[in-house]
Amino acid sequence: MTQVAVVADAGPRAGLGHLARCSAVAAALAARGTAVRAYALGAPEPVTLDGVAWTPVASAREAAAGDAVVLDSYGATAADLETGAPVAVFSDGRPPGAARLLIATADDGAVGAAGLVGLAYAPLRRAFWGLPPARPREHVERVLVATGGGDVGAAAHALVDAAHSGAPGAVVALVRGPLATGDPPDGVELVTGATSLAAELLRADLVVCSAGQTALEAAAAGAPSVVVALVDNQRRNATALDGAGAAVVVPVEDAARAAGRLAAAREERAALSARAQRAVDGYGAFRIAYAVERLARGEATLPGA
Repeated sequence: MTQVAVVADAGPRAGLGHLARCSAVAAALAARGTAVRAYALGAPEPVTLDGVAWTPVASAREAAAGDAVVLDSYGATAADLETGAPVAVFSDGRPPGAARLLIATADDGAVGAAGLVGLAYAPLRRAFWGLPPARPREHVERVLVATGGGDVGAAAHALVDAAHSGAPGAVVALVRGPLATGDPPDGVELVTGATSLAAELLRADLVVCSAGQTALEAAAAGAPSVVVALVDNQRRNATALDGAGAAVVVPVEDAARAAGRLAAAREERAALSARAQRAVDGYGAFRIAYAVERLARGEATLPGA
Protein backbone atom coordinates (compact mmCIF):
# COMPACT_ATOMS: atom_id res chain seq x y z
CA MET A 1 0.00 0.00 0.00
CA THR A 2 1.23 3.49 -0.85
CA GLN A 3 2.17 5.56 2.22
CA VAL A 4 2.23 9.35 2.31
CA ALA A 5 3.45 11.62 5.09
CA VAL A 6 1.68 14.97 5.49
CA VAL A 7 3.51 17.71 7.41
CA ALA A 8 1.83 21.04 8.22
CA ASP A 9 2.40 24.08 10.41
CA ALA A 10 0.22 23.95 13.52
CA GLY A 11 1.82 26.18 16.14
CA PRO A 12 -0.05 28.93 18.01
CA ARG A 13 0.95 31.54 15.40
CA ALA A 14 0.19 29.39 12.37
CA GLY A 15 -3.59 29.73 12.40
CA LEU A 16 -5.76 26.85 11.21
CA GLY A 17 -5.43 27.09 7.44
CA HIS A 18 -2.47 24.73 7.10
CA LEU A 19 -4.10 21.97 9.15
CA ALA A 20 -7.47 22.46 7.46
CA ARG A 21 -6.22 22.13 3.90
CA CYS A 22 -3.79 19.33 4.72
CA SER A 23 -6.49 17.43 6.63
CA ALA A 24 -8.54 17.68 3.43
CA VAL A 25 -5.69 16.20 1.39
CA ALA A 26 -5.08 13.50 4.00
CA ALA A 27 -8.77 12.58 4.04
CA ALA A 28 -8.85 12.42 0.23
CA LEU A 29 -5.75 10.20 0.19
CA ALA A 30 -7.31 7.90 2.79
CA ALA A 31 -10.56 7.77 0.81
CA ARG A 32 -8.52 6.59 -2.19
CA GLY A 33 -6.92 3.82 -0.14
CA THR A 34 -3.57 5.46 0.61
CA ALA A 35 -2.07 5.14 4.08
CA VAL A 36 -1.41 8.54 5.68
CA ARG A 37 0.75 9.72 8.56
CA ALA A 38 0.11 13.31 9.62
CA TYR A 39 2.59 15.49 11.52
CA ALA A 40 1.68 18.85 13.09
CA LEU A 41 4.69 21.17 13.20
CA GLY A 42 4.82 23.13 16.44
CA ALA A 43 1.55 21.79 17.86
CA PRO A 44 1.65 21.57 21.67
CA GLU A 45 -0.43 18.38 21.72
CA PRO A 46 -2.02 15.82 19.36
CA VAL A 47 -4.82 17.14 17.16
CA THR A 48 -7.62 15.30 15.36
CA LEU A 49 -9.37 17.10 12.53
CA ASP A 50 -11.88 15.51 10.15
CA GLY A 51 -10.83 12.09 11.36
CA VAL A 52 -7.14 12.78 10.66
CA ALA A 53 -4.93 12.21 13.71
CA TRP A 54 -2.02 14.68 13.79
CA THR A 55 1.14 13.83 15.72
CA PRO A 56 2.93 16.89 17.14
CA VAL A 57 6.56 17.36 16.08
CA ALA A 58 8.97 20.19 16.80
CA SER A 59 10.81 19.87 13.49
CA ALA A 60 10.15 18.55 10.01
CA ARG A 61 13.10 16.22 10.54
CA GLU A 62 10.99 14.25 13.03
CA ALA A 63 8.47 13.23 10.36
CA ALA A 64 8.74 9.59 9.32
CA ALA A 65 9.32 8.89 5.65
CA GLY A 66 6.62 7.68 3.29
CA ASP A 67 6.60 7.01 -0.44
CA ALA A 68 5.92 10.73 -0.81
CA VAL A 69 5.53 13.75 1.47
CA VAL A 70 3.10 16.68 1.39
CA LEU A 71 4.55 19.76 3.12
CA ASP A 72 2.62 22.89 4.09
CA SER A 73 4.88 25.22 6.07
CA TYR A 74 6.19 28.77 5.98
CA GLY A 75 9.32 27.77 7.88
CA ALA A 76 10.25 24.24 6.83
CA THR A 77 11.44 23.32 3.34
CA ALA A 78 11.57 20.08 1.39
CA ALA A 79 15.29 19.84 2.20
CA ASP A 80 14.51 19.93 5.94
CA LEU A 81 12.57 16.66 5.76
CA GLU A 82 15.63 14.49 5.13
CA THR A 83 13.42 11.53 4.17
CA GLY A 84 14.62 10.96 0.63
CA ALA A 85 11.01 10.74 -0.56
CA PRO A 86 9.65 13.04 -3.31
CA VAL A 87 7.97 16.10 -1.82
CA ALA A 88 4.90 18.09 -2.84
CA VAL A 89 4.87 21.58 -1.31
CA PHE A 90 2.15 24.20 -0.92
CA SER A 91 3.88 27.18 -2.48
CA ASP A 92 4.49 30.36 -0.49
CA GLY A 93 6.38 32.18 -3.21
CA ARG A 94 9.76 30.60 -2.54
CA PRO A 95 11.73 28.79 -5.26
CA PRO A 96 10.84 25.08 -5.40
CA GLY A 97 14.25 23.93 -4.11
CA ALA A 98 14.13 20.19 -3.45
CA ALA A 99 10.36 19.97 -4.00
CA ARG A 100 9.18 17.83 -6.91
CA LEU A 101 5.72 19.38 -7.09
CA LEU A 102 4.28 22.76 -6.07
CA ILE A 103 0.63 23.47 -5.26
CA ALA A 104 -0.95 26.94 -5.35
CA THR A 105 -4.34 28.56 -5.93
CA ALA A 106 -2.62 31.13 -8.16
CA ASP A 107 0.81 31.30 -9.80
CA ASP A 108 3.00 33.43 -7.55
CA GLY A 109 5.96 33.40 -9.90
CA ALA A 110 7.58 30.37 -8.27
CA VAL A 111 5.20 27.66 -9.44
CA GLY A 112 5.29 27.79 -13.22
CA ALA A 113 5.10 24.52 -15.10
CA ALA A 114 6.17 22.46 -12.08
CA GLY A 115 2.92 22.70 -10.22
CA LEU A 116 -0.78 22.26 -9.71
CA VAL A 117 -2.06 25.81 -10.08
CA GLY A 118 -5.54 27.26 -9.79
CA LEU A 119 -8.73 27.15 -7.77
CA ALA A 120 -9.40 23.62 -9.06
CA TYR A 121 -6.66 22.60 -6.61
CA ALA A 122 -8.10 24.38 -3.58
CA PRO A 123 -8.14 21.59 -0.97
CA LEU A 124 -11.34 21.74 1.02
CA ARG A 125 -12.48 19.64 3.93
CA ARG A 126 -14.98 16.79 3.68
CA ALA A 127 -18.01 18.97 4.51
CA PHE A 128 -17.47 20.90 1.26
CA TRP A 129 -17.35 17.89 -1.05
CA GLY A 130 -20.29 17.73 -3.44
CA LEU A 131 -22.37 20.64 -2.21
CA PRO A 132 -25.52 21.43 -4.24
CA PRO A 133 -25.94 24.77 -6.06
CA ALA A 134 -26.68 27.61 -3.65
CA ARG A 135 -29.91 29.60 -3.95
CA PRO A 136 -29.46 33.10 -2.50
CA ARG A 137 -32.48 34.54 -0.73
CA GLU A 138 -34.16 37.75 -1.77
CA HIS A 139 -32.89 39.73 1.22
CA VAL A 140 -29.71 39.62 3.25
CA GLU A 141 -30.74 38.58 6.73
CA ARG A 142 -27.46 37.18 8.04
CA VAL A 143 -23.85 38.23 7.41
CA LEU A 144 -20.94 36.06 8.51
CA VAL A 145 -17.64 37.78 9.30
CA ALA A 146 -14.42 35.77 9.61
CA THR A 147 -10.83 36.96 9.96
CA GLY A 148 -8.98 33.69 10.59
CA GLY A 149 -8.04 31.52 13.54
CA GLY A 150 -5.94 34.07 15.39
CA ASP A 151 -5.97 37.68 16.47
CA VAL A 152 -5.46 40.14 13.62
CA GLY A 153 -5.84 43.30 15.68
CA ALA A 154 -8.44 45.76 14.41
CA ALA A 155 -9.40 43.70 11.34
CA ALA A 156 -12.37 41.99 12.99
CA HIS A 157 -13.75 45.35 14.14
CA ALA A 158 -13.28 46.86 10.69
CA LEU A 159 -15.02 44.00 8.87
CA VAL A 160 -17.87 43.89 11.40
CA ASP A 161 -18.37 47.63 10.88
CA ALA A 162 -18.42 47.01 7.12
CA ALA A 163 -21.06 44.30 7.54
CA HIS A 164 -23.29 46.50 9.72
CA SER A 165 -22.93 49.41 7.34
CA GLY A 166 -23.45 47.38 4.18
CA ALA A 167 -26.38 45.32 5.43
CA PRO A 168 -28.19 47.38 8.07
CA GLY A 169 -30.76 45.33 9.95
CA ALA A 170 -29.09 42.00 9.21
CA VAL A 171 -27.74 39.78 11.95
CA VAL A 172 -23.94 39.97 11.92
CA ALA A 173 -22.21 36.83 13.16
CA LEU A 174 -18.48 36.92 13.92
CA VAL A 175 -16.36 33.78 13.89
CA ARG A 176 -14.04 33.96 16.89
CA GLY A 177 -11.12 31.70 16.12
CA PRO A 178 -9.64 29.45 18.82
CA LEU A 179 -6.41 31.46 18.86
CA ALA A 180 -8.06 34.90 18.95
CA THR A 181 -7.45 37.32 21.80
CA GLY A 182 -8.91 40.68 22.70
CA ASP A 183 -12.50 41.83 23.04
CA PRO A 184 -14.98 41.20 20.21
CA PRO A 185 -16.87 44.11 18.64
CA ASP A 186 -20.28 45.08 19.99
CA GLY A 187 -23.48 44.08 18.24
CA VAL A 188 -22.41 40.70 16.92
CA GLU A 189 -23.47 37.12 17.41
CA LEU A 190 -20.33 35.20 18.29
CA VAL A 191 -19.62 31.89 16.59
CA THR A 192 -17.21 30.00 18.84
CA GLY A 193 -15.95 26.44 19.11
CA ALA A 194 -16.91 25.51 15.54
CA THR A 195 -14.73 22.70 14.17
CA SER A 196 -16.09 23.46 10.69
CA LEU A 197 -17.70 26.57 9.22
CA ALA A 198 -19.69 24.66 6.62
CA ALA A 199 -23.03 25.08 8.40
CA GLU A 200 -22.42 28.78 9.04
CA LEU A 201 -21.37 29.45 5.45
CA LEU A 202 -24.42 27.65 4.08
CA ARG A 203 -26.61 29.68 6.43
CA ALA A 204 -25.12 33.08 5.56
CA ASP A 205 -26.66 35.37 2.95
CA LEU A 206 -23.41 37.31 2.71
CA VAL A 207 -19.85 36.69 3.91
CA VAL A 208 -17.23 39.31 4.71
CA CYS A 209 -13.91 37.61 5.35
CA SER A 210 -10.16 37.52 5.00
CA ALA A 211 -8.68 35.81 1.96
CA GLY A 212 -7.58 32.66 3.75
CA GLN A 213 -9.05 29.17 3.73
CA THR A 214 -12.49 30.46 4.75
CA ALA A 215 -12.75 32.48 1.52
CA LEU A 216 -12.23 29.28 -0.49
CA GLU A 217 -14.79 27.44 1.63
CA ALA A 218 -17.28 30.28 1.16
CA ALA A 219 -16.85 30.02 -2.60
CA ALA A 220 -17.53 26.26 -2.54
CA ALA A 221 -20.62 26.86 -0.41
CA GLY A 222 -21.88 29.45 -2.89
CA ALA A 223 -21.93 32.18 -0.24
CA PRO A 224 -21.62 35.61 -1.92
CA SER A 225 -18.47 37.06 -0.41
CA VAL A 226 -16.55 40.28 0.09
CA VAL A 227 -12.93 39.23 0.55
CA VAL A 228 -10.02 41.20 1.97
CA ALA A 229 -6.35 40.17 1.93
CA LEU A 230 -5.27 41.02 5.46
CA VAL A 231 -1.74 39.58 5.23
CA ASP A 232 0.66 38.96 2.36
CA ASN A 233 0.23 35.17 2.31
CA GLN A 234 -3.48 35.64 1.49
CA ARG A 235 -2.84 37.52 -1.74
CA ARG A 236 -2.66 34.38 -3.89
CA ASN A 237 -6.16 33.34 -2.84
CA ALA A 238 -7.42 36.89 -3.33
CA THR A 239 -5.89 37.07 -6.81
CA ALA A 240 -7.37 33.72 -7.83
CA LEU A 241 -10.85 34.48 -6.52
CA ASP A 242 -10.85 37.92 -8.11
CA GLY A 243 -9.69 36.55 -11.45
CA ALA A 244 -12.47 33.95 -11.49
CA GLY A 245 -15.13 36.43 -10.44
CA ALA A 246 -15.73 34.14 -7.47
CA ALA A 247 -15.68 36.89 -4.84
CA VAL A 248 -15.64 40.66 -4.59
CA VAL A 249 -12.04 41.35 -3.57
CA VAL A 250 -11.43 44.83 -2.12
CA PRO A 251 -9.20 46.70 0.32
CA VAL A 252 -10.48 46.89 3.90
CA GLU A 253 -11.61 50.49 3.43
CA ASP A 254 -13.92 49.50 0.55
CA ALA A 255 -15.53 46.49 2.26
CA ALA A 256 -18.62 48.38 3.48
CA ARG A 257 -19.36 49.75 0.00
CA ALA A 258 -18.94 46.33 -1.59
CA ALA A 259 -21.14 44.66 1.04
CA GLY A 260 -23.84 47.28 0.51
CA ARG A 261 -23.83 46.77 -3.24
CA LEU A 262 -24.21 43.00 -2.89
CA ALA A 263 -26.84 43.28 -0.18
CA ALA A 264 -28.96 45.49 -2.44
CA ALA A 265 -28.76 43.25 -5.52
CA ARG A 266 -30.00 39.66 -5.30
CA GLU A 267 -29.25 39.01 -8.98
CA GLU A 268 -25.64 40.04 -8.50
CA ARG A 269 -25.38 37.81 -5.43
CA ALA A 270 -26.86 34.89 -7.36
CA ALA A 271 -24.44 35.35 -10.27
CA LEU A 272 -21.50 35.65 -7.88
CA SER A 273 -22.61 32.51 -6.06
CA ALA A 274 -22.79 30.49 -9.28
CA ARG A 275 -19.37 31.67 -10.47
CA ALA A 276 -17.86 30.85 -7.09
CA GLN A 277 -19.16 27.27 -7.09
CA ARG A 278 -17.95 26.73 -10.64
CA ALA A 279 -14.49 27.99 -9.71
CA VAL A 280 -14.18 26.10 -6.40
CA ASP A 281 -16.04 22.81 -6.74
CA GLY A 282 -14.80 21.25 -3.48
CA TYR A 283 -12.80 18.44 -5.06
CA GLY A 284 -9.36 20.06 -5.12
CA ALA A 285 -8.11 17.74 -2.36
CA PHE A 286 -8.82 14.72 -4.58
CA ARG A 287 -6.95 16.24 -7.52
CA ILE A 288 -3.98 16.85 -5.24
CA ALA A 289 -4.25 13.34 -3.77
CA TYR A 290 -4.18 11.80 -7.24
CA ALA A 291 -1.07 13.80 -8.18
CA VAL A 292 0.68 12.89 -4.91
CA GLU A 293 -0.06 9.20 -5.44
CA ARG A 294 1.51 9.42 -8.90
CA LEU A 295 4.48 11.20 -7.35
CA ALA A 296 4.84 8.34 -4.85
CA ARG A 297 4.86 5.83 -7.72
CA GLY A 298 7.47 7.79 -9.65
CA GLU A 299 5.03 8.78 -12.40
CA ALA A 300 4.44 12.15 -14.04
CA THR A 301 2.31 14.36 -11.82
CA LEU A 302 1.28 17.32 -13.93
CA PRO A 303 -2.31 17.57 -15.17
CA GLY A 304 -2.80 15.57 -18.33
CA ALA A 305 0.60 13.89 -18.05
